[in-house]
Amino acid sequence: MIGVIFTATPAFAQEVGAGKADLSIVPAGWLSIAKPDTRPEPKFGEYVIGGIITFAPASWIGIEGELLAGLRRSQDLNFGSTTLSTKSPPVFMDAVNLIIPFIGDQRPLVPFVTAGVGETTINRTRDVGQADTETFFTGNFGGGLKWYSTGRWGYRVDYRYFVIRSEPQAPGTFFGREQRRAQRFTGSLVLKLIPR
Repeated sequence: MIGVIFTATPAFAQEVGAGKADLSIVPAGWLSIAKPDTRPEPKFGEYVIGGIITFAPASWIGIEGELLAGLRRSQDLNFGSTTLSTKSPPVFMDAVNLIIPFIGDQRPLVPFVTAGVGETTINRTRDVGQADTETFFTGNFGGGLKWYSTGRWGYRVDYRYFVIRSEPQAPGTFFGREQRRAQRFTGSLVLKLIPR
């Protein structure tokens, strides 16, 4: 068994490009949520961390599942004419995406486009001081670039544009009574879980 592992390692080390399954670890990213057009709900931004797992049955298409969390940070939040200096609420984003590398994924540099659906969850405090969780249906699209070494590791950068569905009955005045838009930039470390 040990002999099989050591003889298989050099062959795997020479492969360049994506595996059948990859894990992208997101240690750094930025999420920016724009204010709505009419209601006095604030815009805000947060650092994000998380992970993305990719399954690619063929070199020209893949399916991804992602889970990222926004980290609260102190900032000025504008509620109409009122400005509060406080921490933004934590944000959690999950999605299932279709990813298409336009020139295949068996090369060192892999540009791609992606689109999918998921949820955005805001953990916040209502105006009366009660804890509340709001979850909104979310669509996204974007693209990015992956770079693979000859071993198991690589890197990727992503850009996503999000449309977050409104909910007229959402509690409080912080988020959700009007459709919101957001942008997200992330950098990831990629680990090939299953080679081709």
